[in-house]
Amino acid sequence: MKIKHILTEDVRTEKRLDLIADALLDAIKESIQSSNVKSKFGKLNSVGTIGELVFPGLLGEFKEFLSPIRVAYTFDPEEEKVDGVYYSQTQMIVITHPKAGNRVMYGLLHSTLVHELRHAVDDMLSQGKALVDKRAKRSSSPSPDEEDGEYFRYPHEINARASEAMLLVKRYLMRAYNEDMKIDSNLIKTAIIHSLEDKHLVKVFKSNQDIPFDNKDFKKLFNRMYKYAEDFLEQLYAAKGK
Repeated sequence: MKIKHILTEDVRTEKRLDLIADALLDAIKESIQSSNVKSKFGKLNSVGTIGELVFPGLLGEFKEFLSPIRVAYTFDPEEEKVDGVYYSQTQMIVITHPKAGNRVMYGLLHSTLVHELRHAVDDMLSQGKALVDKRAKRSSSPSPDEEDGEYFRYPHEINARASEAMLLVKRYLMRAYNEDMKIDSNLIKTAIIHSLEDKHLVKVFKSNQDIPFDNKDFKKLFNRMYKYAEDFLEQLYAAKGK
């Protein structure tokens, strides 16, 4: 899967992944709340398959591929942040949460679920080629010492982080709407740039500018996110009767 293919993809996929992640998060919440959080430390807690946890209509064109993927989570005292891995060969998504007393960071769990679902969909669309780098011969998750290096430049990782960045844009715009801020093109642009920076998706594009608008791939990604923002605002205004 080449970067030019993923940067121009229809944003409907992002909306679908967001809804699927919502359903999976509800199932994880129910599992976590069924007993004391501490009782789940150090265990791989299986929640079920996506087909069991998500209404079939939400899966759309991805139903056949996503349905058998199993979702699990664990609490790891060695972790400092919420992390996730999509295992292509065993068809499994594992979310790792740091040991944090009884506090569960559900917002970060949702974002991580979207990231790993994006990897799964790219795995399907590329027939297994997207997650394997020809040089390193490895799949989705970087080791700690790679987090600011070449891994961020792989197309599949750019795509997964872009999916997370779109969630941040949506939250940014929702907050602006609730605070009666003027939502114009400048605010949308600011929301997108801040979200891309948060997900390390500015410096990965070669450029002589701080914000790489001279890079054609960055411009494609930016335009895709702007379309996502416009669609979200259109739906928001329609729902609010504005």
